[in-house]
Amino acid sequence: MLLAALAVLALQSPQVVDGVIVSPRWAATPPSEALIPMVTEWPAQADAELLCSVLADGALHDCVVERSSPPGDERVTRHALHLSQFFRLHPRLANGRSVRGLKVRLPLRWES
Repeated sequence: MLLAALAVLALQSPQVVDGVIVSPRWAATPPSEALIPMVTEWPAQADAELLCSVLADGALHDCVVERSSPPGDERVTRHALHLSQFFRLHPRLANGRSVRGLKVRLPLRWES
């Protein structure tokens, strides 16, 4: 029985790798109106990936843009950072561990 339980645990994907949550459980995400950039000109396709620290309540902070496209487009960078305030993780992972002090990657993509 114990061997079977260990086998099941070994097959499950980890929730945290190198201090980064790999399968985030979102408690809150941005409202749809916040997702639309409020600028007159926006690239036909844009994306960004943020790396954020997580507070005990699941809020994201100290986010940095690790990658964005089109490269160097400040509109994409600013909007991605703006959206991070709306995301909130559940305060505990599925295994009960607190999210406090962990990091999470937040990929964002826009297409028109």
